[in-house]
Amino acid sequence: MKQTLLEMVQRILESRDMQLVNSISDTREAMQIANIVKECYIHLLYVREIKAQNTLLSFDSLSDLQHPTY
Repeated sequence: MKQTLLEMVQRILESRDMQLVNSISDTREAMQIANIVKECYIHLLYVREIKAQNTLLSFDSLSDLQHPTY
């Protein structure tokens, strides 16, 4: 289920029994929650990118004894 940032903020505010908002910029708490959600999202992307780059590569030798640096 895809959610917008506003929907995520609204769900968090609702679960904490805080003032509901129609825009992220309505309250200071909504802005703080939005920033935390953004940071978590960026962190997840960063961790996933690192794991994707941790695969081992195998190289086939194409070297020729006559031309070892080619």
